[in-house]
Amino acid sequence: MAEVGDIPTPLATGPAGLTHEPAALHMPTQRIEPVDARTFTTLLEQLQMAYVAAVAATAGCTMEPVDRDVWGFDAWLIRPPLQIGVGEEVPLAVQLKNTTTLKPDPNSGTFSYQFKQRKYFDALAFPRRGVQGVCLVMASPPRQASWTTPSHEFLRLEHCCYWVNLKGIRLTRALSRQA
Repeated sequence: MAEVGDIPTPLATGPAGLTHEPAALHMPTQRIEPVDARTFTTLLEQLQMAYVAAVAATAGCTMEPVDRDVWGFDAWLIRPPLQIGVGEEVPLAVQLKNTTTLKPDPNSGTFSYQFKQRKYFDALAFPRRGVQGVCLVMASPPRQASWTTPSHEFLRLEHCCYWVNLKGIRLTRALSRQA
């Protein structure tokens, strides 16, 4: 069985990986600059949902948000069958995490993300026989006003999401919360 520090998983939308081990990071030099501090966290989640929905739509999938995060998953990605009545849809459970405290180095093969609660890691590492689950971490700029840049040709969204399947991974050391 692989250990977390040994994950060689390539990412769908970027050149980095996801582990709980220390790795090369570009840390933002500025503090969080919200447009409205009362809604910053909620809007950070909204930004990630929009990003994931757009990428899923581009891949021919749907993204269905989970209204209540009871089981540790925030959304479903669903790939429809190739033909109605022939084959089955393929669902994927997604746990979304968003952070403004790190910016992955594109020249590094991995980056660190610290789960705030061990149960979220355990839910993803649990070996499932049916529907699989992945962790999707978005690295966002700490300055909210810079999250998007519009133009007539495109809407640019700063930074991106990285994913990893933690199924069957066991920790080599205990998770600890950093202050």
